[in-house]
Formats: sequence, structure tokens, C-alpha cells
Amino acid sequence: MPQPDQMLSVTKAFQTPILASSLGQLATSFGGFFATCTAMYLCLAVSLWITLPMSALAAGFLVRIFIIQHDCGHGSFFRSRRANQLIGYLCSLMTLTPYAFWRRQHARHHGSWNNLDRRAASGLDIYSSCMTVAEYRALGRWRRCLVRLTNHPIVANLLLPPLVFVILYRVPFDAAKGWRRERRGVYLTNLALAVFVGGLGICLGYARGSPPSSYRSW
Repeated sequence: MPQPDQMLSVTKAFQTPILASSLGQLATSFGGFFATCTAMYLCLAVSLWITLPMSALAAGFLVRIFIIQHDCGHGSFFRSRRANQLIGYLCSLMTLTPYAFWRRQHARHHGSWNNLDRRAASGLDIYSSCMTVAEYRALGRWRRCLVRLTNHPIVANLLLPPLVFVILYRVPFDAAKGWRRERRGVYLTNLALAVFVGGLGICLGYARGSPPSSYRSW
């Protein structure tokens, strides 16, 4: 097995961002997402059965946008710090995520990931919390059930993410007292989302949100 210094030397060539690759991923991710959403909007009046499967494709592009946001948060998508911040904020409007707040939370997540001495530093981040086998066995029956439930793949990967991104990220639910910039970022993101969604409604018409006659009987 390669030693840490050997692994660093092998991966060093992949540490520098490649501008062409970054721009290509940015174009295909945002372009694919908006193209799919446009196709869904146009197909909605034709058939719901055509529109619904396309939502899975749109979700895939949205995941790619979040991956770009993640890399910007680590300062690894572009060489420029300002470019990483700008694109990170842009991605956050698509992912419903307050960028500055998420970035600091995510850094804390990496700082306490599976570190038994720093578990309290992770706050409400269940993805950073862990316990030993002895600690788990010392729990009561219901506490064990709760731990297994919150760590079940369906709960952790399907049920909790919408709760976090849609509801919890609208308030600085796990921000330390000194995180003033991050708290402001949460409220500014909410304001930007309200303007963005409101603008879409004004441009496209809120009446288009009503079910077309082809499936109104549902």
C-alpha cells in the first residue's frame, strides 16, 4: 500500500484546476438543467407522463451543480478565490443553500469527521457524528432504534436532505454566535430566492402552475 507521501506525489498533478474542464462542467451542468426545465415546462401541457420522467434528469443536473458548489467551497474549482465565491453563490441559488453558511458548516464537518474527540464540534451534523461499538451497545433499546433509523440509507439520503435544504437552510439553525457573516448570508439567500422565484412567476405567469385540462381530473 502506498505511503502518505507517495500518495501525495501521485495525486499532485490533479490538484490544480483546469480552466477548460471547469468551464465545460459549468456549461453542461447549468445548460443541461435549464434545458431540461424548459422542456418540462413545454411538455407539461402535452402530457404529465412525459414531464415526470424528465424531473429525474433535472435532478441529476442539479446534483452536478451542487458538486460544483462543493468544489467552489473548497476553493478547488477555479484558481481564483473570487471566481470560486461567485460561482459558489450562483450554484447556491439553484440548490437552495446559503453558500457562506454551508461552506463554514462543511469545513467544520471535515474538521470533525469521525473524530471521537471532536464529536461535539459537529453540532447537528449527523453525517459527522459517530460512536464506538461499545457506546452503541451501552444504549437502551429505543436509543439504538433511533440511531439505526437516522443512519438508515433511506432516511439519511432521501428523507433528511429535503428537510435540510428546503426548511432548515432557511434559518441559521446551527450557526455559532460569531458567525455574523454566515447569518446574513442565510437571510440574503432567502431574499434572492424570493426575488428569483417571484421573477419567474411574473415572467412565466402564476396561472401556468394550475393543472392542464389533460390531467385536471386527477
